[in-house]
Amino acid sequence: MRNILGGLFAAGLMLTGVYHRAKKKVLNEHKIIPLFFHTISREFFLKCILWLKNNGYSFISTEQLINHFKGNGKIPERAVWITFDDGWKENIDNVIPIIAEYNIPVTFFISTDPVENGGVFWWSYVTKYGKKYLKTDNTIKKMRQISESRREGLIKQLEDRFSSRMIREAMTIEDVKEIARLPQVDVGCHTVHHVMLPQCTDEELDYEIRSSKEKLESWIGKQVNYFSYPEGDYNLHVKEAVKKYGFDLAATTDNRFIINNDDLFSLPRLWVRGEGFFSEAKCQMLGIWVPFMWKIQKMLDIDRDLENFFNQLKNILADVFELLFVFEVLLKSIGI
Repeated sequence: MRNILGGLFAAGLMLTGVYHRAKKKVLNEHKIIPLFFHTISREFFLKCILWLKNNGYSFISTEQLINHFKGNGKIPERAVWITFDDGWKENIDNVIPIIAEYNIPVTFFISTDPVENGGVFWWSYVTKYGKKYLKTDNTIKKMRQISESRREGLIKQLEDRFSSRMIREAMTIEDVKEIARLPQVDVGCHTVHHVMLPQCTDEELDYEIRSSKEKLESWIGKQVNYFSYPEGDYNLHVKEAVKKYGFDLAATTDNRFIINNDDLFSLPRLWVRGEGFFSEAKCQMLGIWVPFMWKIQKMLDIDRDLENFFNQLKNILADVFELLFVFEVLLKSIGI
């Protein structure tokens, strides 16, 4: 249902001309398109790459992007910067062969604890067992809003009880070492536990940033100079902490293109969901998907979180169809 609704909305954007106007504007303005993914199938990722190449885009590395901001090098007029967050294992098979074949620079921002311990991301425990086994703060949304110490304690309860039932999701240490050897790949930090950094104490903040950097550097034998805020969640205090440890760049999830006067420690990125209809992905790559969804959500006055929005919209549509069915039965019963 989620994919069908997304495809319908994307078709609407194309039929009304919003998509084509946005595409023309982006091509003419020569903006840097910063795309980020979590997981994606090989076929879907290849579609994205070929669509970008066919529209005249070139791919730049994180180093090229930094040099551009510092005035030390030129980048193509139509530039795309691609990153992946978290460190999902399936990207080894689905992404690495394509970037190697087409020589596409990519940065993987990796959370170190799932790689090192158990291989499962904390939100997977919450999705599968939270509502049934936790009395409060039992959804991903609620978990993002509580203190880090409380989140850690609740996740520990679920891990102790259910870790043997979970399937590995994260890369292994050997996977990280292997991809770091590729000339197309840079490795960046994404904290130790994929925490909400503004919810951390100073001590927790220091540990999450410092330890993730040290751990990755020990694994790959290189300096790690790039950082991505988990969920794009940061504030000035967090930004200054990242700067303190010598990073050159930090990425957010702000949904817009990169412009020349952006701050290297709060760079925006456009999320590409990586599944469903490709028309939705094209709208996401052009930066029109999220603003359109926000308008719809505002009109319907429902949750601004995109996945919650689709779940609520699905329930609304189910209610509408149920009412139509009842109405049809009622009409038939009275002979109309």
